[in-house]
Amino acid sequence: MNKRPTDFISRFFIRFPWISWFFLDNFLFRNNIFKKLILFRPEFFRAYFCWKPAWFPRKAILIIKTDAIGDYMLFRHTLKAICSSKKYRGYQIYFLGNEIWADLSNDLDGEFVNGYFWLNRQACKNPADPFYRQQLVFQINQMVFEKLIYFSFSRENLVGDWLAGHITAKEKISTEGDLLCQTAEERQCGNVCYSSLFPLPNQVYFELEKNRLFVEWLLDEKIAGDFISVPKTGSLTNKIVFFPGASAAFRQWPVDSFVSLGRIILEKTDFSILIAGGSEDRNKAGQILESLGDERVASICGTASLSEFFHLLGDASLLISNETSGVHMAVALGIPTLCISNGNHYGRFNPYEQHGFAFVKTMYPNQVQQKTEAERLKLWKDGSVLPISEIGVSEVWVEVERLLPKD
Repeated sequence: MNKRPTDFISRFFIRFPWISWFFLDNFLFRNNIFKKLILFRPEFFRAYFCWKPAWFPRKAILIIKTDAIGDYMLFRHTLKAICSSKKYRGYQIYFLGNEIWADLSNDLDGEFVNGYFWLNRQACKNPADPFYRQQLVFQINQMVFEKLIYFSFSRENLVGDWLAGHITAKEKISTEGDLLCQTAEERQCGNVCYSSLFPLPNQVYFELEKNRLFVEWLLDEKIAGDFISVPKTGSLTNKIVFFPGASAAFRQWPVDSFVSLGRIILEKTDFSILIAGGSEDRNKAGQILESLGDERVASICGTASLSEFFHLLGDASLLISNETSGVHMAVALGIPTLCISNGNHYGRFNPYEQHGFAFVKTMYPNQVQQKTEAERLKLWKDGSVLPISEIGVSEVWVEVERLLPKD
């Protein structure tokens, strides 16, 4: 792709915004050509309206994490680690995150964050409408940050590198990033936004472990603990939680399979079933409720906030879920978890049981079970479209019996 003649100018003003501020204030206004440059050279617009910094940077850090709910759960211990570190003691922490998990983050991590900025991913990713991003950047740039940290191993253009490049900070840090969400050329272009990049560790695929290594690199100190656990507040109840949704259809175990498993549970145990998920899962929950037709089955799909669901999950005896955010929440709470996966991103987000979480069991299609660990990583670490429907109800029930608490 050929670079436009203005690309060099844009990158120059990204790196040295105060020069454009001086140039615009002291030359353009006085020579009455400001309007022409605003109309025809957008890099000047960005530099003036988005990057007019205070002269003295304050001891403040902006952390950017704009991914999905599960990614936030795997990341969130970073906030506490930075706050309690020797290197950043006394710094103020500001957080730019995804609005879908705003209430959960305020609940779990509000004590570590001095201020939040929230974005809508869909609006921010829309290349045809730059005004949402410009307004967001203008709001954030009312402050000046000493450091900006974009926390992602799969960096994205408009909800990651673009924002990092347009937000004022003395030092900007991220990871080298893989190529799941960017081309090599896009990644190279994004690299110019950052002062330093964390090199992706060789042979370390598990997201939780990569998060720990990144934080240890940032802080120059070792992090103790499992980097995900949250203290439980509720007492155990005879409740099994079903989580039938997922962001992609190929990651969703069939509703009929959840129904068949529910019938076995109701027939052979005295446990109740709570169906959980977002408003997009209401139809699935309705099908399960109607098919089971039992007073021991209820649904909170679309009625409970994310924070409310998290606390309801805290007293469950077992979670049965597709490989999605519910699994990461249950692991954080120490809840026995049965994860049903088609092998998507094998080694990165699953299986937990290979990393010391013995209360988790991940079920895969036969094609995955028959391969060695090295073969699984080679074939499915970057994604899988194997049919999740091949995982049988009887196989899942065997593991449910094993994971349920015994009298």
